[in-house]
Amino acid sequence: MLFSDCFLLFPSDWLFANPTENGNFAVYSPLTPKLMTPQTWAVVIVAVILLFVFLYRIKRKKEKKMGKDLETLVEKKDWRGVCRIFKKQMIIWGAVLAASIALLIVRIVTERHFTGTIILAAFFAYRFFKLVKLYRISLHNAQMEEANADEEGLSESDKRKIEDFLDCNFTYVADPHCDVKQLWLEARERGKREGFHPIVLSLNAAMGDVLYINSCGEGNEEDIDINRLREWRMKTLAEPVGDGEEILRKRYEEEVNCQKEDGTLAEWEADVVNGAASDDEAYYGELDTMSPEGRDIMIAEVPVHEPWQVFAYLPVGGWNECPDFKEHMAVAKYWYEKYGATIAGISNDTVEYVLPHPVSETEAKELAKEQFAYCTDNIYQGFDNLATRALASTKATVWYFWWD
Repeated sequence: MLFSDCFLLFPSDWLFANPTENGNFAVYSPLTPKLMTPQTWAVVIVAVILLFVFLYRIKRKKEKKMGKDLETLVEKKDWRGVCRIFKKQMIIWGAVLAASIALLIVRIVTERHFTGTIILAAFFAYRFFKLVKLYRISLHNAQMEEANADEEGLSESDKRKIEDFLDCNFTYVADPHCDVKQLWLEARERGKREGFHPIVLSLNAAMGDVLYINSCGEGNEEDIDINRLREWRMKTLAEPVGDGEEILRKRYEEEVNCQKEDGTLAEWEADVVNGAASDDEAYYGELDTMSPEGRDIMIAEVPVHEPWQVFAYLPVGGWNECPDFKEHMAVAKYWYEKYGATIAGISNDTVEYVLPHPVSETEAKELAKEQFAYCTDNIYQGFDNLATRALASTKATVWYFWWD
Protein backbone atom coordinates (compact mmCIF):
# COMPACT_ATOMS: atom_id res chain seq x y z
CA MET A 1 0.00 0.00 0.00
CA LEU A 2 1.61 3.24 -1.18
CA PHE A 3 0.56 6.79 -1.98
CA SER A 4 -0.62 5.89 -5.45
CA ASP A 5 -3.27 3.61 -3.95
CA CYS A 6 -4.66 6.50 -1.94
CA PHE A 7 -5.86 8.28 -5.12
CA LEU A 8 -8.51 5.58 -5.42
CA LEU A 9 -10.25 7.18 -2.47
CA PHE A 10 -11.28 10.26 -4.45
CA PRO A 11 -14.92 9.93 -5.64
CA SER A 12 -15.49 10.20 -9.35
CA ASP A 13 -17.93 13.12 -9.00
CA TRP A 14 -15.27 15.38 -7.48
CA LEU A 15 -14.58 16.40 -11.06
CA PHE A 16 -17.57 17.12 -13.25
CA ALA A 17 -18.49 19.02 -16.36
CA ASN A 18 -21.28 21.54 -17.00
CA PRO A 19 -22.23 23.20 -20.31
CA THR A 20 -21.46 26.90 -20.75
CA GLU A 21 -23.51 29.52 -22.63
CA ASN A 22 -21.69 28.86 -25.93
CA GLY A 23 -22.32 25.12 -25.72
CA ASN A 24 -18.85 24.08 -24.60
CA PHE A 25 -18.22 22.12 -21.45
CA ALA A 26 -16.33 23.60 -18.52
CA VAL A 27 -14.79 21.44 -15.84
CA TYR A 28 -15.25 22.27 -12.17
CA SER A 29 -13.51 20.83 -9.14
CA PRO A 30 -13.81 21.43 -5.40
CA LEU A 31 -10.04 21.74 -5.39
CA THR A 32 -10.18 24.51 -8.01
CA PRO A 33 -13.44 26.39 -7.61
CA LYS A 34 -12.77 28.69 -10.57
CA LEU A 35 -13.63 27.75 -14.12
CA MET A 36 -10.93 25.52 -15.67
CA THR A 37 -10.12 26.15 -19.33
CA PRO A 38 -9.45 23.21 -21.69
CA GLN A 39 -5.75 24.12 -21.75
CA THR A 40 -5.58 24.11 -17.95
CA TRP A 41 -7.47 20.85 -17.82
CA ALA A 42 -5.04 19.26 -20.27
CA VAL A 43 -2.09 20.34 -18.12
CA VAL A 44 -3.80 18.91 -15.04
CA ILE A 45 -4.45 15.59 -16.79
CA VAL A 46 -0.83 15.32 -17.94
CA ALA A 47 0.44 16.23 -14.47
CA VAL A 48 -1.81 13.65 -12.82
CA ILE A 49 -0.75 10.96 -15.30
CA LEU A 50 2.94 11.73 -14.69
CA LEU A 51 2.38 11.69 -10.94
CA PHE A 52 0.61 8.33 -11.16
CA VAL A 53 3.44 6.90 -13.27
CA PHE A 54 6.04 8.18 -10.80
CA LEU A 55 4.19 6.85 -7.76
CA TYR A 56 3.47 3.54 -9.50
CA ARG A 57 7.17 3.04 -10.20
CA ILE A 58 8.00 3.75 -6.56
CA LYS A 59 5.27 1.34 -5.49
CA ARG A 60 6.56 -1.43 -7.76
CA LYS A 61 10.10 -0.90 -6.52
CA LYS A 62 9.06 -1.08 -2.86
CA GLU A 63 6.81 -4.08 -3.43
CA LYS A 64 9.68 -5.87 -5.16
CA LYS A 65 12.00 -5.12 -2.24
CA MET A 66 9.37 -6.24 0.26
CA GLY A 67 8.89 -9.45 -1.68
CA LYS A 68 12.62 -10.18 -1.60
CA ASP A 69 12.74 -9.39 2.13
CA LEU A 70 9.88 -11.80 2.76
CA GLU A 71 11.55 -14.55 0.71
CA THR A 72 14.79 -14.09 2.65
CA LEU A 73 13.04 -14.12 6.02
CA VAL A 74 10.98 -17.20 5.14
CA GLU A 75 14.09 -19.06 3.94
CA LYS A 76 15.80 -18.26 7.25
CA LYS A 77 12.61 -19.15 9.13
CA ASP A 78 12.65 -15.71 10.75
CA TRP A 79 8.90 -15.65 11.25
CA ARG A 80 9.11 -12.76 13.69
CA GLY A 81 10.61 -10.67 10.90
CA VAL A 82 7.78 -11.76 8.58
CA CYS A 83 5.28 -10.74 11.27
CA ARG A 84 6.83 -7.28 11.47
CA ILE A 85 6.44 -6.70 7.73
CA PHE A 86 2.82 -7.88 7.70
CA LYS A 87 2.05 -5.83 10.80
CA LYS A 88 3.27 -2.63 9.13
CA GLN A 89 1.16 -3.41 6.07
CA MET A 90 -1.86 -4.11 8.28
CA ILE A 91 -1.51 -0.69 9.89
CA ILE A 92 -1.36 1.05 6.50
CA TRP A 93 -4.25 -0.84 4.94
CA GLY A 94 -6.25 -0.63 8.17
CA ALA A 95 -5.90 3.17 8.13
CA VAL A 96 -6.99 3.34 4.48
CA LEU A 97 -9.93 1.01 5.17
CA ALA A 98 -11.03 3.20 8.08
CA ALA A 99 -10.79 6.30 5.88
CA SER A 100 -12.85 4.68 3.11
CA ILE A 101 -15.53 3.59 5.60
CA ALA A 102 -15.66 7.12 7.03
CA LEU A 103 -16.03 8.53 3.51
CA LEU A 104 -18.76 6.00 2.75
CA ILE A 105 -20.69 7.05 5.87
CA VAL A 106 -20.40 10.71 4.90
CA ARG A 107 -21.69 10.06 1.39
CA ILE A 108 -24.61 7.99 2.68
CA VAL A 109 -25.57 10.66 5.21
CA THR A 110 -25.34 13.42 2.60
CA GLU A 111 -27.40 11.29 0.16
CA ARG A 112 -24.72 11.27 -2.53
CA HIS A 113 -23.75 8.42 -4.86
CA PHE A 114 -21.74 5.83 -2.95
CA THR A 115 -21.56 2.77 -5.22
CA GLY A 116 -17.94 3.42 -6.14
CA THR A 117 -17.02 4.08 -2.53
CA ILE A 118 -18.55 0.74 -1.47
CA ILE A 119 -16.45 -1.05 -4.09
CA LEU A 120 -13.31 0.68 -2.87
CA ALA A 121 -14.09 -0.09 0.78
CA ALA A 122 -14.71 -3.74 -0.12
CA PHE A 123 -11.36 -3.88 -1.96
CA PHE A 124 -9.50 -2.34 1.00
CA ALA A 125 -11.27 -4.71 3.39
CA TYR A 126 -10.21 -7.68 1.26
CA ARG A 127 -6.55 -6.58 1.31
CA PHE A 128 -6.65 -5.84 5.04
CA PHE A 129 -8.18 -9.15 6.13
CA LYS A 130 -5.89 -11.06 3.77
CA LEU A 131 -2.94 -9.47 5.61
CA VAL A 132 -4.52 -10.36 8.95
CA LYS A 133 -4.70 -14.00 7.86
CA LEU A 134 -1.07 -14.01 6.69
CA TYR A 135 0.02 -12.32 9.92
CA ARG A 136 -1.74 -14.95 12.05
CA ILE A 137 -0.13 -17.76 10.06
CA SER A 138 3.32 -16.18 10.46
CA LEU A 139 2.77 -15.60 14.17
CA HIS A 140 1.77 -19.24 14.62
CA ASN A 141 4.91 -20.35 12.78
CA ALA A 142 7.04 -18.05 14.95
CA GLN A 143 5.57 -19.47 18.13
CA MET A 144 6.15 -23.02 16.91
CA GLU A 145 9.75 -22.26 15.99
CA GLU A 146 10.40 -20.70 19.40
CA ALA A 147 8.85 -23.68 21.16
CA ASN A 148 11.05 -26.04 19.16
CA ALA A 149 14.10 -23.88 19.89
CA ASP A 150 13.41 -24.12 23.63
CA GLU A 151 13.28 -27.92 23.33
CA GLU A 152 16.22 -28.35 20.97
CA GLY A 153 18.46 -25.58 22.23
CA LEU A 154 19.66 -22.31 20.71
CA SER A 155 20.17 -22.20 16.94
CA GLU A 156 23.50 -21.11 15.49
CA SER A 157 21.96 -17.95 14.01
CA ASP A 158 20.51 -16.99 17.39
CA LYS A 159 23.90 -17.60 19.02
CA ARG A 160 25.61 -15.41 16.46
CA LYS A 161 23.05 -12.67 17.01
CA ILE A 162 23.76 -12.56 20.74
CA GLU A 163 27.52 -12.86 20.23
CA ASP A 164 27.53 -9.92 17.81
CA PHE A 165 25.40 -7.89 20.18
CA LEU A 166 27.74 -8.47 23.15
CA ASP A 167 30.77 -7.05 21.32
CA CYS A 168 33.10 -8.45 24.01
CA ASN A 169 35.01 -11.60 24.91
CA PHE A 170 33.00 -14.62 26.04
CA THR A 171 33.40 -18.32 26.75
CA TYR A 172 30.78 -21.04 26.38
CA VAL A 173 30.45 -23.53 29.21
CA ALA A 174 30.66 -26.85 27.41
CA ASP A 175 30.91 -29.23 30.37
CA PRO A 176 27.48 -29.71 32.00
CA HIS A 177 29.14 -31.04 35.16
CA CYS A 178 31.65 -28.25 35.77
CA ASP A 179 31.45 -25.75 38.63
CA VAL A 180 30.19 -22.66 36.80
CA LYS A 181 30.14 -20.53 39.91
CA GLN A 182 33.82 -21.22 40.48
CA LEU A 183 34.52 -20.24 36.88
CA TRP A 184 32.62 -17.01 37.47
CA LEU A 185 34.53 -16.26 40.68
CA GLU A 186 37.84 -16.79 38.90
CA ALA A 187 36.71 -14.58 36.01
CA ARG A 188 35.67 -11.85 38.47
CA GLU A 189 39.13 -11.77 40.05
CA ARG A 190 40.74 -11.63 36.61
CA GLY A 191 38.26 -8.92 35.59
CA LYS A 192 39.40 -6.69 38.44
CA ARG A 193 42.86 -6.68 36.89
CA GLU A 194 41.87 -6.55 33.22
CA GLY A 195 38.91 -4.16 33.41
CA PHE A 196 35.77 -6.22 32.86
CA HIS A 197 32.91 -7.72 34.88
CA PRO A 198 31.88 -11.33 34.12
CA ILE A 199 28.23 -12.25 33.66
CA VAL A 200 26.85 -15.78 33.38
CA LEU A 201 24.30 -15.74 30.56
CA SER A 202 21.60 -18.36 30.10
CA LEU A 203 20.73 -18.02 26.44
CA ASN A 204 17.58 -18.62 24.44
CA ALA A 205 16.09 -17.28 21.22
CA ALA A 206 13.99 -14.64 23.01
CA MET A 207 17.03 -13.05 24.63
CA GLY A 208 18.50 -11.80 21.36
CA ASP A 209 15.28 -9.99 20.45
CA VAL A 210 14.96 -8.49 23.95
CA LEU A 211 18.50 -7.06 23.76
CA TYR A 212 17.98 -5.54 20.29
CA ILE A 213 14.58 -4.05 21.07
CA ASN A 214 15.70 -2.43 24.34
CA SER A 215 18.78 -0.85 22.76
CA CYS A 216 18.46 -0.06 19.07
CA GLY A 217 14.68 -0.34 19.04
CA GLU A 218 14.43 -3.12 16.48
CA GLY A 219 14.43 -6.86 16.96
CA ASN A 220 15.46 -9.79 14.75
CA GLU A 221 18.34 -7.94 13.10
CA GLU A 222 20.60 -10.27 11.12
CA ASP A 223 23.53 -7.86 10.79
CA ILE A 224 23.86 -5.46 13.68
CA ASP A 225 25.15 -1.93 13.18
CA ILE A 226 27.93 -2.21 15.74
CA ASN A 227 28.89 1.47 15.54
CA ARG A 228 25.34 2.53 16.25
CA LEU A 229 25.18 0.12 19.17
CA ARG A 230 28.49 1.38 20.62
CA GLU A 231 27.25 4.97 20.43
CA TRP A 232 24.08 3.94 22.25
CA ARG A 233 26.12 2.25 25.00
CA MET A 234 28.42 5.24 25.43
CA LYS A 235 25.39 7.53 25.70
CA THR A 236 23.71 5.20 28.22
CA LEU A 237 26.82 4.94 30.38
CA ALA A 238 27.25 8.73 30.32
CA GLU A 239 23.75 9.31 31.71
CA PRO A 240 23.34 9.63 35.49
CA VAL A 241 22.20 6.45 37.21
CA GLY A 242 18.79 6.64 38.89
CA ASP A 243 18.07 6.39 42.60
CA GLY A 244 17.60 2.67 43.17
CA GLU A 245 16.22 3.07 46.67
CA GLU A 246 13.59 5.54 45.48
CA ILE A 247 12.63 3.30 42.55
CA LEU A 248 12.04 0.38 44.91
CA ARG A 249 10.04 2.55 47.32
CA LYS A 250 7.73 3.72 44.53
CA ARG A 251 7.26 0.21 43.17
CA TYR A 252 6.30 -1.02 46.64
CA GLU A 253 3.81 1.85 47.04
CA GLU A 254 2.31 1.03 43.64
CA GLU A 255 1.65 -2.53 44.78
CA VAL A 256 0.04 -1.27 47.99
CA ASN A 257 -2.18 1.07 45.97
CA CYS A 258 -3.18 -1.79 43.67
CA GLN A 259 -4.26 -3.85 46.67
CA LYS A 260 -6.30 -0.88 47.95
CA GLU A 261 -8.03 -0.44 44.61
CA ASP A 262 -8.84 -4.16 44.47
CA GLY A 263 -10.18 -4.08 48.04
CA THR A 264 -7.72 -6.79 49.16
CA LEU A 265 -5.32 -4.70 51.24
CA ALA A 266 -6.19 -6.26 54.61
CA GLU A 267 -5.93 -9.81 53.30
CA TRP A 268 -2.70 -8.98 51.46
CA GLU A 269 -1.09 -7.45 54.53
CA ALA A 270 -2.10 -10.45 56.65
CA ASP A 271 -0.78 -13.03 54.18
CA VAL A 272 2.15 -11.36 52.43
CA VAL A 273 3.40 -8.58 54.70
CA ASN A 274 2.76 -10.12 58.12
CA GLY A 275 2.70 -13.82 57.27
CA ALA A 276 4.89 -16.19 59.28
CA ALA A 277 8.21 -17.39 57.89
CA SER A 278 8.45 -20.93 56.55
CA ASP A 279 11.88 -22.48 56.39
CA ASP A 280 10.55 -25.05 53.92
CA GLU A 281 9.93 -22.31 51.33
CA ALA A 282 13.26 -20.55 51.85
CA TYR A 283 15.81 -21.07 49.10
CA TYR A 284 19.52 -20.96 49.77
CA GLY A 285 20.90 -22.62 46.63
CA GLU A 286 23.35 -21.65 43.94
CA LEU A 287 22.65 -19.51 40.91
CA ASP A 288 20.03 -20.99 38.62
CA THR A 289 21.93 -19.82 35.52
CA MET A 290 24.99 -21.65 36.82
CA SER A 291 23.44 -25.03 36.12
CA PRO A 292 24.51 -25.61 32.48
CA GLU A 293 22.83 -28.94 31.96
CA GLY A 294 20.46 -28.70 28.98
CA ARG A 295 21.22 -25.02 28.38
CA ASP A 296 23.47 -22.75 26.35
CA ILE A 297 25.53 -21.01 29.02
CA MET A 298 28.30 -18.49 28.42
CA ILE A 299 30.43 -16.26 30.60
CA ALA A 300 30.64 -12.82 29.01
CA GLU A 301 33.50 -10.47 29.92
CA VAL A 302 31.63 -7.16 29.87
CA PRO A 303 34.10 -4.23 29.61
CA VAL A 304 32.71 -1.98 32.36
CA HIS A 305 34.25 -0.46 35.47
CA GLU A 306 31.34 -1.11 37.82
CA PRO A 307 29.14 -4.24 38.05
CA TRP A 308 25.84 -2.40 37.63
CA GLN A 309 26.98 -0.95 34.30
CA VAL A 310 26.53 -4.37 32.63
CA PHE A 311 22.91 -3.42 31.92
CA ALA A 312 24.21 -1.01 29.27
CA TYR A 313 25.52 -4.10 27.47
CA LEU A 314 22.65 -6.38 28.46
CA PRO A 315 19.51 -4.18 28.50
CA VAL A 316 17.01 -6.80 29.63
CA GLY A 317 13.58 -6.09 31.13
CA GLY A 318 10.83 -3.58 30.43
CA TRP A 319 7.98 -6.07 30.02
CA ASN A 320 5.07 -6.94 32.32
CA GLU A 321 6.22 -6.27 35.92
CA CYS A 322 9.92 -6.60 35.10
CA PRO A 323 11.88 -3.35 35.61
CA ASP A 324 13.43 -1.80 32.51
CA PHE A 325 17.19 -1.88 32.10
CA LYS A 326 17.69 1.60 33.59
CA GLU A 327 15.79 0.56 36.71
CA HIS A 328 17.82 -2.65 36.83
CA MET A 329 20.98 -0.56 36.68
CA ALA A 330 19.86 1.81 39.44
CA VAL A 331 18.81 -1.02 41.76
CA ALA A 332 22.02 -2.97 41.06
CA LYS A 333 24.08 0.10 41.99
CA TYR A 334 22.08 0.67 45.18
CA TRP A 335 22.32 -2.95 46.34
CA TYR A 336 26.01 -3.15 45.46
CA GLU A 337 26.81 -0.09 47.55
CA LYS A 338 24.54 -1.09 50.46
CA TYR A 339 24.89 -4.89 50.64
CA GLY A 340 27.83 -5.72 48.39
CA ALA A 341 25.45 -7.59 46.05
CA THR A 342 27.08 -8.12 42.66
CA ILE A 343 25.14 -8.83 39.49
CA ALA A 344 26.30 -12.25 38.32
CA GLY A 345 23.68 -13.99 36.16
CA ILE A 346 21.21 -12.79 33.52
CA SER A 347 18.75 -14.41 31.13
CA ASN A 348 15.80 -12.94 29.24
CA ASP A 349 13.57 -13.28 32.34
CA THR A 350 15.92 -13.75 35.32
CA VAL A 351 18.53 -11.71 37.20
CA GLU A 352 20.81 -13.10 39.90
CA TYR A 353 23.12 -11.52 42.43
CA VAL A 354 26.01 -12.91 44.45
CA LEU A 355 26.94 -11.58 47.88
CA PRO A 356 30.16 -12.02 49.89
CA HIS A 357 28.04 -13.08 52.89
CA PRO A 358 24.35 -13.21 53.91
CA VAL A 359 22.73 -10.06 55.29
CA SER A 360 21.87 -9.63 58.97
CA GLU A 361 18.37 -10.24 60.37
CA THR A 362 17.85 -6.51 60.81
CA GLU A 363 18.86 -5.79 57.22
CA ALA A 364 16.84 -8.73 55.90
CA LYS A 365 13.47 -7.34 57.04
CA GLU A 366 13.79 -4.11 55.08
CA LEU A 367 15.56 -5.90 52.24
CA ALA A 368 12.61 -8.29 51.83
CA LYS A 369 10.33 -5.33 51.00
CA GLU A 370 12.86 -4.09 48.45
CA GLN A 371 13.20 -7.53 46.88
CA PHE A 372 9.43 -7.81 46.69
CA ALA A 373 9.18 -4.38 45.05
CA TYR A 374 11.86 -5.39 42.57
CA CYS A 375 10.19 -8.69 41.70
CA THR A 376 6.69 -9.41 43.03
CA ASP A 377 6.78 -12.86 41.40
CA ASN A 378 9.63 -13.63 43.78
CA ILE A 379 7.01 -13.66 46.56
CA TYR A 380 3.75 -14.52 44.82
CA GLN A 381 5.24 -17.48 42.98
CA GLY A 382 8.04 -18.33 45.35
CA PHE A 383 8.55 -17.35 48.99
CA ASP A 384 4.85 -16.65 49.70
CA ASN A 385 5.55 -13.79 52.14
CA LEU A 386 8.16 -11.24 53.18
CA ALA A 387 9.17 -13.10 56.35
CA THR A 388 10.23 -16.19 54.38
CA ARG A 389 12.09 -13.99 51.89
CA ALA A 390 13.89 -12.31 54.80
CA LEU A 391 14.76 -15.66 56.37
CA ALA A 392 16.32 -16.83 53.09
CA SER A 393 18.39 -13.66 52.84
CA THR A 394 19.96 -14.31 56.27
CA LYS A 395 21.30 -17.64 54.98
CA ALA A 396 21.89 -17.17 51.26
CA THR A 397 24.69 -15.58 49.27
CA VAL A 398 22.63 -15.76 46.07
CA TRP A 399 19.54 -13.68 45.23
CA TYR A 400 17.46 -15.11 42.41
CA PHE A 401 14.71 -13.13 40.68
CA TRP A 402 12.35 -14.40 38.00
CA TRP A 403 9.55 -12.53 36.21
CA ASP A 404 6.60 -14.36 34.72
